[in-house]
Amino acid sequence: MERVLVVLRGPIDLDGLRAAFTPREPVPEALAVCHVVDRAGGLARALEAQRRLTAALRETLGDRAEAIAVFVVTGDRGDTVEDLVRDWGATLVRDSIRDRRIDGGP
Repeated sequence: MERVLVVLRGPIDLDGLRAAFTPREPVPEALAVCHVVDRAGGLARALEAQRRLTAALRETLGDRAEAIAVFVVTGDRGDTVEDLVRDWGATLVRDSIRDRRIDGGP
């Protein structure tokens, strides 16, 4: 089964969230979203970004949002999107740059 990670860069866009999480067939086993934010502001900024993204998901998707894991990557602790892809076990990454399938996923 698919483990889909949606990577957001820049401001949170409700229409973009709606499009990214429109139900598809087959339904993925797991969905997650990762917001990439600037390093400036450190942990406080990352927590605020997570709160805003969670609220936007709830506004956009209603109850479906509760099943979506929310991550924030700032890079200030050396974290990268690639680390998250590996650690979360994503099999498909939907990024504003490009979609890509991950070989060797679960």
